[in-house]
Amino acid sequence: MKLTKKDFKNGEYVGEIDFTTKYEGSIEIEGGLGWVKFKRLRVSGRIVADCGTGISAGRDISAGWGISAGTSISAGTSISAGTGILAGWGISAGRDILAGWDISAGEGISAGWGISAGEGISAKLTLKVGYRVFAGISRWVKNPTTEQLQIKCGKFEGGEICYGNLVETGLPEDENVNQRAVSPCDHKQTTPFCSQCGAKL
Repeated sequence: MKLTKKDFKNGEYVGEIDFTTKYEGSIEIEGGLGWVKFKRLRVSGRIVADCGTGISAGRDISAGWGISAGTSISAGTSISAGTGILAGWGISAGRDILAGWDISAGEGISAGWGISAGEGISAKLTLKVGYRVFAGISRWVKNPTTEQLQIKCGKFEGGEICYGNLVETGLPEDENVNQRAVSPCDHKQTTPFCSQCGAKL
């Protein structure tokens, strides 16, 4: 199923399908919409937001397969995927981020509680958790590779690495690394990343 601009009003989902109970199938969200918001987003297949669209939910975001967004993914409670989680910008959850495969963000990753990945975790900027991080814990791999155990980030800012190998690459020296060349914005959103320029709020 493809969701387009007509399924949203002021960024809020107003479509006919109830995603608060599990939708049987996959969804694709049209690109260029900025932040699109759901009360809860649960599907049995994949969730794909095309370039220029970020996904936000007041509660959880859950997919039987993978979750990917051209910009950011944010949930008030948890984000979980049977396979991988990929965001062009950031990934943020009030509680947990869980993936059967890898978790990757072009910018930062933040979880109020913890992060668990069957394979590696990668964030270009900061990685921050309230409690614990596990990488390379997939049940179907007898001997995880170095890449599957890797927790790679610019800077680790809190929490405890319980399983996996931390590799800090350093943060870019440019203080405005999160600013994008788009129209000016007021940064009055309540989300962790700006839907217009991608700045970390």
